[in-house]
This record gives sequence, C-alpha cells and structure tokens, in this order.
Amino acid sequence: MPNKIAAMIVAATLMIPIFTFAAPDQKVSIQLKVVSSKTKIHGSSGNDIFTYTSIMFTQVEGANVVYACAQKGDLCPLMETGQTYTAERDGKTIYIPMSFPDDKRPQPVKYKQVGTW
Repeated sequence: MPNKIAAMIVAATLMIPIFTFAAPDQKVSIQLKVVSSKTKIHGSSGNDIFTYTSIMFTQVEGANVVYACAQKGDLCPLMETGQTYTAERDGKTIYIPMSFPDDKRPQPVKYKQVGTW
C-alpha cells in the first residue's frame, strides 16, 4: 500500500509541469471607463519632469476597479476622466496601448489592479 501511494505522489508531481505549460494564454481584451484619476509629478535631476496618472478609478464589465501605474519610470500617460479605453487584461494587470512622441507605433503601458471602490 505505501508503494502505491508513493507511486501516485511521484506521478502527480511529474504531471504538474505539464499542466502548467498547457495553460492557455489568459490575455483578454477589455473596455475600461475612467471615472476619476489621481496624478503625480515625476521629477529627477535632469529635464525628465512630467505629470502622469498614478491611480485610475475605473469601471470594467460593470465592476468598479482601481488600477495603479506599474510602468518602469512612471511612464504612464494622463488618462482622461469620462474616456473609455481598450486594454489587454492578463490576470490583475492591464496593458493600454499608448503612443509616445518619439515612437512610431503604440507601446503597451502597464497598470496593476490594486483594489475596488
């Protein structure tokens, strides 16, 4: 009996990586409406001083969700209250495609879900 239990544990342990890699991509396209937002000023010793949206209070699929800028260097754009944006959601992270003056194509900007309101 102990050999059967040990064999089942080994078999289950070997199957975990297979299930992990077989998981489908969880990114889904969503529409989010910005109800309100909070901005901050990113400052440094150089000329890299700019205002960005640090927190957004949004409505997504009927739920009230709070997102915070999670982009390296706080390179999150100013989000306009009342506007609806398309984003890709991957778990509790969303990516909003935004154009920057020096880029030719939109870059995804990362926000993390930090709660509800």
